[in-house]
Amino acid sequence: MVMPENSKIEDIAIYDCVLIGAGPVNIIEAAYLIKQGKKVLIIEERDKPAGAWSTIQYDNLPEIEIGCHIWDVHEGSYEFLKELLDLDLVRLSPQPRIRKFGIRWIYDWKMNAITAKRFIRLAFRLQFGQIRKDVHLPANRFALLPKKYMYPKHGAFEVKSGIEKLIKDYSIPIDYNTRALTLNVDKEIIIETSSTNYKAENLVISSLSHFKEIKVAGTELKANYRRLEYIHVHLLLDKKLSKKISYDRIMGHAMIHRISDMSSQVADKIESHQALVCVGVFQHAFHQIDKEQLAPTLLRELKTLSYVPNETQVLASGHNIFEAAYSNHNEMAELIKRSDERIRLLQSTNFIFGIHAQLERWQVLLNK
Repeated sequence: MVMPENSKIEDIAIYDCVLIGAGPVNIIEAAYLIKQGKKVLIIEERDKPAGAWSTIQYDNLPEIEIGCHIWDVHEGSYEFLKELLDLDLVRLSPQPRIRKFGIRWIYDWKMNAITAKRFIRLAFRLQFGQIRKDVHLPANRFALLPKKYMYPKHGAFEVKSGIEKLIKDYSIPIDYNTRALTLNVDKEIIIETSSTNYKAENLVISSLSHFKEIKVAGTELKANYRRLEYIHVHLLLDKKLSKKISYDRIMGHAMIHRISDMSSQVADKIESHQALVCVGVFQHAFHQIDKEQLAPTLLRELKTLSYVPNETQVLASGHNIFEAAYSNHNEMAELIKRSDERIRLLQSTNFIFGIHAQLERWQVLLNK
């Protein structure tokens, strides 16, 4: 899809909509637009779709999802994803937990606290309308007992496979290995990329879409991004964990911020007495440690936290870095306003939130 170097902007075909990023939310949106008869294109800087829901293959380890994931609770979104992507959803067992002060608390209690703080803040601002609007969002909830957290039986492998099938079924065009560099919004929307230029009537961006330069009607618009590295280490252990977990958020640790037991996702690829664990590592700790000592150090920490028996050994390991650049919400809101709503933002960092926000529109995709 690379245009010749001497191509002029005037000669480039206009798309009804260009989408930045080939994460699942954008892929589903592209399928929806194509079903409406729109001409669309996705620009993706990586060499494959699904974003954080892609998989990774290390030496001596089964293909596995790249990091520790968890979904918010929303039955409607679960059912939609189950049918659209042909997912085998199972209930997480045990339910997700938060570890603090050496105790594993119910994960929903964290959501209770976050929801309470948000609603109290809105109440002090007399924004009761916003409270009524937000109370139905998946992330906002109060629960004394654990909610029914669902997840694909084989993890992101199922999400990736479903997304790849959606791309094929709807013939979604994707320009891979292409970075969107400059956005120019005037009578038309022009996206200059690392390989060519594209014109569009409308543009869809996500929370992770980023540009080096943005201009609206010839005026440069500020674009600041918060850049993060999500670092995950996969450990194949010679013994099962000493306590059953699905997803644990570790509070107050200098190195580890979350742990997932992925053994069930690859049960047919490892021995029954083994465990495959994914550990989320803070980027400052990761960059300070000798990589040869990464796996042994994490094993030692897991023993200290009593997640694995003391005699456990690491059979194989691998690590990956998923880079992300988060856009500034206020700056993106200003961009959308000044584009006369020709630019739309699809929330993507919280997967279920992103699905829930578009659920009513996307129901048409279930009509075969």
